[in-house]
This record gives sequence, structure tokens and C-alpha cells, in this order.
Amino acid sequence: MSKIPNICFFFGTFNPIGSHHIIFAEAVHDKGYHVQFVPAYQPPHKINDQDVSSFTHRSNMVDLAIQNKPYFSLSRIEETLPTPSFSVDTLRALIPGFDRKRKRIPFMSGSDEIIALPHWRSPLILAKKLLVLASQRKNQTIPKSLSLEGKETPLKVLPIELPLFIPSCPIPLQDLSATLIRQRIASGQSLKGLLPSEDIEHYIQDNGLYKDLPSQDLAS
Repeated sequence: MSKIPNICFFFGTFNPIGSHHIIFAEAVHDKGYHVQFVPAYQPPHKINDQDVSSFTHRSNMVDLAIQNKPYFSLSRIEETLPTPSFSVDTLRALIPGFDRKRKRIPFMSGSDEIIALPHWRSPLILAKKLLVLASQRKNQTIPKSLSLEGKETPLKVLPIELPLFIPSCPIPLQDLSATLIRQRIASGQSLKGLLPSEDIEHYIQDNGLYKDLPSQDLAS
């Protein structure tokens, strides 16, 4: 594990990384954390998705997004681990003695991902080990407990308030997603304000990413 103090892990597909990811990470940094981005090598829920770009491309775009931000870092550890990529296995690889840790491990998550926790690998272990820093979508309640493996299990959650809008972006933050970004790339629409930097837009263009999406992705 990195020796950076007070580290908070940000797991995700980052397909591609968007301004909403960075806004969330900045808000967590404001709470006193160093944020480490951990792109998924092969997300278990997206094994057959045709529009997930390579791990190398997705990691490179994260690297571009966080350059000149010393309070952010990137881990490519999942390219060295068995697939598919399960969060509990990656945490064990990142943190020696993970299962013996008493202090909760800061971990960034969307509120919708928390609700899906019962479907993750080893959800009871994660619920007991993690301090979840959760972004909260409008009109969505963050649960304080979940039924996991037949037990009502309390969660340790720190809600993170985010702005309604990003400067120079016409889309409300709560509506911004990687899916929307991919759709706009495929249809040739403006990406103004949707990506953390122009370097990422140039990277996408130079590598021909997301130009041809499955019809269901364009229609969703």
C-alpha cells in the first residue's frame, strides 16, 4: 500500500473519466484526504460490454486528469490481479493485513453503488471495513444499513455534498455520467465542461475512442 497518509480510494471504470469524477474527488480532498484512483481492469458487471475501452486507455486518461494535482494519485494495480476485478480482492492487494484492520478504510462511492452493495463479492466484509464517502444524488437517500447475508448490517457513511452545476458545463452535475459522455462523443456533440481537461478530449480523438457505440448505448 502507498505510504501516503489519510488515503481514500476511488475505484471505478472511468470509461472515460469525467468532470464529475474530479469534482467528487476534489470534495473528498477538501475533507482532508489524498485520493487514489484505482481503475478497474475488468469490471465484473461489464465483462460483455462492447464500449469499455482498454485498461491502458482508461488509466492514461485518469493520469491526464490528475496531472499537476499532487493530492491525487493513480494505481494500476488491477492489471496485475486475477480477473474479473472485485473490490474486496483489490483492497486486499493494496492494503497488507486488510482483514485484520480495525480502523475503517476510506472508500469513495456513489449512493447508487451503496444500494447495490449486497450484490458485490464479500459485502459483509466491505460493510464492516469501509468508511464510505458517498456522493448523494438529488432526492436519493443514502441507506444507514443494508440486509447483507441475512443480517441487517449498519454502514459507516460520510455524505459528500456536491455542487448542482460545474462551471462551463450546461448539464447538471447529477445528470453527468461516463455513459452520457460516450454518447456525446459518438454523436459528435460538444464535450465542453464534461471532461477534466482538453488533453483528455485530444487523447480520445487521437485514439479514436467511443466513435462507434452499440445501438443500445446510443439509445439509452
